[in-house]
Amino acid sequence: MNEPHPHPTCPTCRKPVREPRGPPRPFCSARCKLVDLQKWLGGAFAIPGEPSDEPSDEPEGAASDSERGGSER
Repeated sequence: MNEPHPHPTCPTCRKPVREPRGPPRPFCSARCKLVDLQKWLGGAFAIPGEPSDEPSDEPEGAASDSERGGSER
């Protein structure tokens, strides 16, 4: 069985995590948690896999401007 690392470190800054069971875990602070989130949202981190079609911002079944006969901008 794997034992927990005796001194967990923050995945963002690599500093020791004082309270490994605290709210921002596994990060050392809320700041490091937000830095990690920004990397995911910005595309710096990604889960490998087959590329998929980009989802549109429109709800499924909604017609685009060109399908409704509107003009393109």
